[in-house]
Amino acid sequence: MKIIQKLFNEEECFNLILSHKNKVDTALTIDGFIPTLRKTRVFVWANDINMQNKFESSPMTFQFAEYSLLHHYDWHNDYATHNDRKRIETCIVNLNEEYEGGEFELADYGKVQLNVGDCLRFDSRIDHKVHPVTKGKRYSLTGWVYDVVK
Repeated sequence: MKIIQKLFNEEECFNLILSHKNKVDTALTIDGFIPTLRKTRVFVWANDINMQNKFESSPMTFQFAEYSLLHHYDWHNDYATHNDRKRIETCIVNLNEEYEGGEFELADYGKVQLNVGDCLRFDSRIDHKVHPVTKGKRYSLTGWVYDVVK
């Protein structure tokens, strides 16, 4: 686990919110829509060279997430195989602070406090969760680093 402070500045975070918040749709899990496990709205994209350069990693896929009132994501890990690629590292960036609740928690580490623009990088096999938002909207950016499955 590693925290990179201010990987994104506040203006970059604000611009990510503005450019992606109208693209979000209901988030699914591998097994479909399961609101007891995950309730949030997301936009996913890939092949973003500028973003990969920012994270100094490649190949990556990105997810912009919006957590509204009582939205959450229960315990899970990101270690999954997609199209012969395996997620090996997860990167979480907090994009705003105008919300309550919505704490990010890593198994065996506890709740992790991130300031706007900070990036938490961790092994995708580690279970983690987002607690329910109790006020406002929580915006985050997730990046997954892939390895080719042999």
